[in-house]
Amino acid sequence: MADEGGNGYKPPQAIATKTKTKEAGDLSDGVEYSFRFLPDEILQTILSYLPTQIAITTSILSKRWRHVWSDTPCLYLDWIKPYGPKGDIINKILDRYKARKMMSFKLKPNMRDDFPYIDRWIVFAMSRNV
Repeated sequence: MADEGGNGYKPPQAIATKTKTKEAGDLSDGVEYSFRFLPDEILQTILSYLPTQIAITTSILSKRWRHVWSDTPCLYLDWIKPYGPKGDIINKILDRYKARKMMSFKLKPNMRDDFPYIDRWIVFAMSRNV
C-alpha cells in the first residue's frame, strides 16, 4: 500500500503518526501564543466585555498584561459579591485607570458606606466624557 505509483497516497497509519496531537500542556501554549501578538487595542476591547474585577485579574498573566485593563473603554464595577466593592477599592481602581475617554461606566456602590465617595465618582465619569 505504499506510494508505488507516485500519486501521493499514504496509508492512514502513516498520516496518523506524523500528525500527533499536542499534549495537554502544549495546547495552552498555542492559545497563549495566539494572544501574544494581538495589539493592545484588541485586548482592551475584549476585556471591556468582562466585569472589571475579572479584567483586572488578567494583569497576573504576564508583564505585558499588567496594565492592559487600565485602558479599556468600559468599566463595570459590580463585584460578584452581593454588596459590591468598597469605596476605597473603587478609588484605587479609578486612580490606576488611564483611558481618557470611556464608552460606559457602570457602578453599583453600597450607598450607605460609599456616600462620601459619590461626588468623586461623578467627577471621574464626567472627566472621561461618559
